[in-house]
Amino acid sequence: MNLRLLMWRLNNVLHWLRQGNGRRRPVLFAMWPLDRPHTAAAPAGPPDEREDDRWRLRGICALLQHGHLDHAPALDRAGLRDRRNRAAGLSDRLDRDAQGLRLDAATTRRAASFLLGTLLSAGVVTAQTRPGLLFREDFKETPAELPVTQAHLTNANLVLSLYGPGKAGIKKSHHDKPLDDPFYIWSGECQSNWAVGLRHRASLVDLTGQAKIRWRSKQSGFRQLRIALKLADGSWIVSDIADGPSMDWREREFNVADIRWRQLDIKGIVERNWVDKPDLSRVDEIGFTDLMAGGGTPASSRLDWIEVYARAVPRTQH
Repeated sequence: MNLRLLMWRLNNVLHWLRQGNGRRRPVLFAMWPLDRPHTAAAPAGPPDEREDDRWRLRGICALLQHGHLDHAPALDRAGLRDRRNRAAGLSDRLDRDAQGLRLDAATTRRAASFLLGTLLSAGVVTAQTRPGLLFREDFKETPAELPVTQAHLTNANLVLSLYGPGKAGIKKSHHDKPLDDPFYIWSGECQSNWAVGLRHRASLVDLTGQAKIRWRSKQSGFRQLRIALKLADGSWIVSDIADGPSMDWREREFNVADIRWRQLDIKGIVERNWVDKPDLSRVDEIGFTDLMAGGGTPASSRLDWIEVYARAVPRTQH
């Protein structure tokens, strides 16, 4: 591989890891500068690419020597130890170069190939990325209306569905006071149990691994807002973890891997038996419910917005 292309790829890896996208970002590496420090006494002229190369290579050597690679899935202990030792030797070579030896292109190429190969084989770069934001729904800033409809969604990629005997009471609410009152979903007028579902038009959702769901909500009374999922086989499940009452709006983040699930009777919006290890790799809808009827302002659930951090799975994929 061309030397400059190798260094470009390594530099991208360096930026990527500095942003915290690895399985466990090494603290030492997080503090390593992306660019070689230049002092006021440095000679004028064009930047020395070899000096910058050496600086970046030393940073990745530090990652391999001291970083948290002990859980690297594709390296056994012996392989990891060998690569740490080689990184230590390379670091010494780079230090000697700093004391007067020039780092020739061939040495740089071999060093860069070794380091990039190690990062790839250790699983630091591949398959360990945290899923990004797949979708967000923050309901339109329009007057309150009962019931909430598709027209109230801000995200054109989503389809809204309402469920349960109390679905006619699910309201898109808002008040002029306080001035910062959001535009939100409210369950206070639901005469019976209810649920809301959001379906991505183009994609199923992979909620495995480090997938997360975040929302901003405010419950009153004994209401506990829970996550509801429609799986690829058409069945529904509801989370054991819930977001309880609070005096003001608050944001909550759920690590999907931490959640246990029960079957959800989507007609009556009632929980059933525990589900052991449901398949969350192809989720059809993501929604929420408190499994209760509304009781007006003193006993109701409110949701301002919801975000899903997960990987998309094309609906045409089999």
